Amino acid sequence: INPRFNDKAGMVDVVSDDLYQREPHAILETFLVFQKGMGLKGLSARTLRALYNARDLMDARFRSDPVNRATFMQILVQPQGITHAMRLMNQTSVLGRYLWVFRRIVGQMQHDLFHVYTVDQHILTVLRNVRRFFIADHAHEYPFCSQLAAGWDKPWLLFIAALFHDIAKGRGGDHSQLGTLEVRRFCKQHGVGKDDTALAEFLVREHLTMSHIAQKSDLSDTDVIQAFAQRVGNERHLTALYLLTVADIRGTSPKVWNAWKGKLLEDLYRYTARIL
Repeated sequence: INPRFNDKAGMVDVVSDDLYQREPHAILETFLVFQKGMGLKGLSARTLRALYNARDLMDARFRSDPVNRATFMQILVQPQGITHAMRLMNQTSVLGRYLWVFRRIVGQMQHDLFHVYTVDQHILTVLRNVRRFFIADHAHEYPFCSQLAAGWDKPWLLFIAALFHDIAKGRGGDHSQLGTLEVRRFCKQHGVGKDDTALAEFLVREHLTMSHIAQKSDLSDTDVIQAFAQRVGNERHLTALYLLTVADIRGTSPKVWNAWKGKLLEDLYRYTARIL
């Protein structure tokens, strides 16, 4: 594939057992190579062993390295393979070691009536759901979401919001507010522009707002819609929040989503878009 990796029967294989010790930057590159390679199915046993042996290299210096930050952003902006890459990063503990804040929620149970997944699995499922809106083959599942996604210019921004929306669960305090601080820090460290950072913060802070209003308020009351429109601010924010909300509800449990909730959310979107 390149001087550091071979394709071994459809698996990404390190050229030598000590590759990561010699070139720590290759750790995150492994997942970028996997993502970009057509027909690559996973990581070879040798690569998995090398990653396990390299876990101590993923320290604070590794996390603040500009090359690693750039590689992580590249993984987010690739046109395909984001879901598989992130799941693989989580399975190999690389995601939790690179995104230190993610590490706390790996395997964490949620004791409520809705969530059937651990927090890390829920987050990765929401990420997958957002990603599917941008894939033409899945347009029949949620036609309106796919239609909105088709006009959206930066899918990676929604992926960041999906990654961080529940990242502060289980700490005590409001996880939406705490998560907003985390996503702000991430965007600053990874060179995300001011407007994009503001949108990511808004999505993490308000990720529960739209479903609460849709399910618990009277949508025929213009004051309700007016207040929500003011809170959202503009149509770009509204579209992003709608896509994240649908992906989030669908990612809590296979049984939580239904046509009624879908209709309420879509109505709220359309009424608010009209005002905006």
